Amino acid sequence: MRFVNLLSSFVTTAIVFASMAMPTSASAFERFPNETAVLRSMGLAADTLVPANDLLVSGKGICSTDSSNKIVVYRNAEQSDAPIVLNLSNKPGKFVIEWFYARTGGAGSIGTVQALLGGKEASIGLPTTDTNSDWIALVRPVKPIDLQSEWNRDASVSREENRVWITPTQVAQTGTVHIPRFCASVRSIGWLGDSSEVTLVPEPNYWKISWKKAPANTNLMLLTLDSKALLPSELETIQPSADGSIVMQAYQGMTEGDKLRFEPQPHKNTIGYWATPTDEVTWRFQTHAAGTYAVGILQGCGEGQGGSTGKLEVLAEGNNGNGASVASLDFDTVATGHFQNFRWLHLGHIEIKQPGTYKLKIKPVKIAKVALMDVRSIQLVKQAKPQ
Repeated sequence: MRFVNLLSSFVTTAIVFASMAMPTSASAFERFPNETAVLRSMGLAADTLVPANDLLVSGKGICSTDSSNKIVVYRNAEQSDAPIVLNLSNKPGKFVIEWFYARTGGAGSIGTVQALLGGKEASIGLPTTDTNSDWIALVRPVKPIDLQSEWNRDASVSREENRVWITPTQVAQTGTVHIPRFCASVRSIGWLGDSSEVTLVPEPNYWKISWKKAPANTNLMLLTLDSKALLPSELETIQPSADGSIVMQAYQGMTEGDKLRFEPQPHKNTIGYWATPTDEVTWRFQTHAAGTYAVGILQGCGEGQGGSTGKLEVLAEGNNGNGASVASLDFDTVATGHFQNFRWLHLGHIEIKQPGTYKLKIKPVKIAKVALMDVRSIQLVKQAKPQ
């Protein structure tokens, strides 16, 4: 059998999946120069894995687990193409599945099943490519977000990197659940394994997710974002780039007021609904050098909606002045044909006299028509000193 030595080595090394009817041998990983890299790429500690073949319900594989509830399933290239089913009756919660080449490790890849719910038997699926190779599936739990909020009672929300898994408390034929506002734009949202339409509508402090047709065989949604799924309280201060310029994206802005909000949909990705004169948005940034900065804004404004006036203000924080205004610019919005037709506008220059942490705030001075504008990005570009 072509992979006897490889399989037996899993038994004798730290992976220790389970006993199999084959002789033991020296570690297969020891026969390859990247033994440590294979395990490290899966986030595994070699001496913490213990046999767990009792989790296997069907399909051919060798299984182990560790104290953090990670489950490792080895699938030999000569084994059946039938998906492996695990008994997760005693392991509730959400799990994500990644597949790794058993001989080389490296980055994990998504298989035919991206995520599953524990508390029952569940299939981990198969790799999507190169099924004639040896694979290791890493079935990893994701912790739910601990949120104390009235609007989060209708769904459980878990996240990992840029992926958010949503489990509605009940899945009726039509329904709506509420999740926190994340500081990232949306790439896609939908039911796992079902094409029934799902829509996302942002509110100022949370997002509403709705459906008009219940899925057939799942109650798990996947929301994929363009960057890490951070809550507003987790957002870090914006740092300057190597050339000293500072870029502030819509998802990093903190809105205050009645209607203003971050709209994360792919065709929007903007601060919008700016119809109330008292609403404002703030970005927190740091500069490492004093100097003059050119100010640009990526704004959109509907046909015939231009001519409003806004105020951009930079406020010092901490030892720099604790809220004192250090610079400001008044500017007029420009119609671009649609609020999601974005155009860069040069607003002028500001001077920041010392490095430190600041807030950049935009608020209306006058809303001429329906709304002030939409804002996708702000950029401060440090200017060279005159010769």
